[in-house]
Amino acid sequence: MKRIGCGIVILMAVLLVVAIVGLQIFLKSYLGTAINQQVKPVLEDKTQVKIELGDASVNIVGGSVSVRDVKVGNPKQFSEPTLFGLKKFVVDVDMGRLLNIKKLMAKKPDIKVDEITLKDAEINIIRNADGLVNLKVLADTMNAGKEAKPAEKKPEEKKPEEAKGEEAAPAKAAGPVELPPLWLNSLEISSIIRYVDHAILKDKPLDIALKMKVDVKNISTYDVGANGTISITGAMATDSDLCKTDLKGHVMPLVDPAKPTFDIAGSIGSIDLRFVRPYIQPLGVGCDALSLQVNIVCTNGVFDAKQSVITLAMTKVVLSGDLAKSLPPGVNYLAELTVPVPIEGPINAPKVNMAKAITKAILDNAKNNVGGMVKGVIGGLISGDKGKKDSKSGDGAKSLGGMFSGPSEEKKDDGHKEAPKDGAKAKPKPPISLPF
Repeated sequence: MKRIGCGIVILMAVLLVVAIVGLQIFLKSYLGTAINQQVKPVLEDKTQVKIELGDASVNIVGGSVSVRDVKVGNPKQFSEPTLFGLKKFVVDVDMGRLLNIKKLMAKKPDIKVDEITLKDAEINIIRNADGLVNLKVLADTMNAGKEAKPAEKKPEEKKPEEAKGEEAAPAKAAGPVELPPLWLNSLEISSIIRYVDHAILKDKPLDIALKMKVDVKNISTYDVGANGTISITGAMATDSDLCKTDLKGHVMPLVDPAKPTFDIAGSIGSIDLRFVRPYIQPLGVGCDALSLQVNIVCTNGVFDAKQSVITLAMTKVVLSGDLAKSLPPGVNYLAELTVPVPIEGPINAPKVNMAKAITKAILDNAKNNVGGMVKGVIGGLISGDKGKKDSKSGDGAKSLGGMFSGPSEEKKDDGHKEAPKDGAKAKPKPPISLPF
């Protein structure tokens, strides 16, 4: 009997191994074909775009899934063929934790993803001549495909005497989305993000590509003993000296994905002015160089208005139009300008007013600079020798007047004043009015 029992156990183990090997061979050989034949048509019908998949395979024992050569086409309103492309996508899962019998029986699987790798991803964000953005068009198409919910019947209105004494039931607040225990140990993304805008320029489209690398560690839906970290580095794909990006941050456990808590700080240097110029020129602002300092703090899905600031650092700023007219006379150039742009509100609808921030920074800068110049000149006059009234003591007054009335010709003091022509009386100079 013992031999028979051992034989049955051995037979079952052999059958299990054969089943796993057979399933592994099937998935490795035919998974891509099955996805192309069964899944792809459904996705194409849902999105109304063309989808291509080169190959897909699964390693059951190793707990890995790999997908290669993925392409998602653009909606028909766009001339560019591709919205998203991916050379290789790999997911490695910790099968030992996933197949924990006790947790599976309790319907609380413990999922640990050791690594997710997205290699050579390409995202093309396109805005066509009509102002439509491909990502939004795709999202609207997918949402339109959802079945509409039947309209709820309105409750019959009660008479005032019937409604007396009845209290309206308080509306139930939407609770957080309950996520399974999930721990993402590592996420690595190498990508090119391309932005093409056909509406912003008249002669040719704005076309900018950024080469980015994203490295994420310890993202989880529960406390794993350490907060998650995120690192974003990159630069222009065509010029590594432009748009140099170095951002670092921390992410708390994602209990509710709609209300994340995180911080991110760093810099983006030497921004390509082709991207910035169309947005600041309508404000009457031009500059020779621009860089950013980033400091963002979000708590439970809401940006901290005091700490969340993107600071623009501009050099050789030239002002024109209505903005220049609103400034003191002659103030239409600033060697440097720092513009703090605060971010506030919820993460799904942040409030950022860049135009207001730039205008305020310019006005404050101009006022402070002119005010400082006037105070310096007046201070020099007061601290000078009050008893002297020769030509030297008039230099300060000339610099004060010249600041508003412009430069004047210097004449030698030969001891007498030139008589006015044709007997006309000399007109007295108008009083100096300060521009603030």
